[in-house]
Amino acid sequence: SQVVPAEWGAGESRRIAAEEKADSFNRKSEVYIMKRYSHIAIVTIPTGSLVKGEWMAGEPMEIELKGQYYPSRDSGGGVKKNIDGEERPVHGEFSTKERPVPNANHIRIDSIGLDVDIICWEPFQSHSVIYV
Repeated sequence: SQVVPAEWGAGESRRIAAEEKADSFNRKSEVYIMKRYSHIAIVTIPTGSLVKGEWMAGEPMEIELKGQYYPSRDSGGGVKKNIDGEERPVHGEFSTKERPVPNANHIRIDSIGLDVDIICWEPFQSHSVIYV
């Protein structure tokens, strides 16, 4: 703890003590910070058009997203409804700052060997989550 000259007053002593406490907390908490690794995901979006009343599939579009992947810790990952309204078990989540893209149906993360269909892609206030 620092010694503060009397002319600085009690307020300055309290401010310095608070800073020292915060520094101490920050040094201790550095040990407990979990490293989250970013991954690049390739998300596939099917394309196509109606030709004479018949759907003609086009070349699928791929977009790159940066984010974090969190596998389910156990079989209790929960369930989510897919685009057809069917409930599917969740095996993992990919969190990204990007907004959901309609009709995205597949995700590939080469760095962890993930190549699966998307159950759903839900928006949140600060990010979105792709459930797989």
